[in-house]
Amino acid sequence: GEDPSLKNYETGDPKRIWLQASAAWNALLALRLDYAYPPSSFERTGQKVRTPDAILDTKRATCLDTTLLLAALFEQMRLHPVIVLDEGHAYVGLWLRNDGFSRPYVEDLLALRKRVRLRELIVIETTLLSQGVSFKTALKQAEDHLQDENTKFIGVVDIARARDEQIKPLSYVRQAAGQVAEAIPGTEGSSEAVNAPISI
Repeated sequence: GEDPSLKNYETGDPKRIWLQASAAWNALLALRLDYAYPPSSFERTGQKVRTPDAILDTKRATCLDTTLLLAALFEQMRLHPVIVLDEGHAYVGLWLRNDGFSRPYVEDLLALRKRVRLRELIVIETTLLSQGVSFKTALKQAEDHLQDENTKFIGVVDIARARDEQIKPLSYVRQAAGQVAEAIPGTEGSSEAVNAPISI
């Protein structure tokens, strides 16, 4: 019963942004994703991520995969996502107003909590995409997690601010199902003719 058109912050209506985020969540729920462990790699630090194509092909994703997928989807909807990083965990947030942090990367947990408390920003527990739960449940669990004093918060990445600083999306080459693509134009093994942008 809602207007199906996508609108960004031009309406000035936070409820409209919330409804669009809920619709995006429901669209991803329909994929029936399974939780997966990170792709195997030989790095001592960091984690490889699956591309959207690999997630769609295999129907498997980690918390970081689903966080980046939902953030990319929000960005394609011309909304302003954030990525919240804890030790060993990641989840996504979304500005309900045309706002943002002052820098692309912020380590101030109290500032994040304040924005959520003021309902300027929502946070979403993306691992719940593999459990088929409602958008409201995903919001509540993320908020509870954010308030947990035992959580080892690392920082938050504000994607819109990163774009303002000329930090561009990754590019990738589509590979066989389930593989992780890691090609950037101009690097060895990449093919610029088939590269496509991925917003993360």
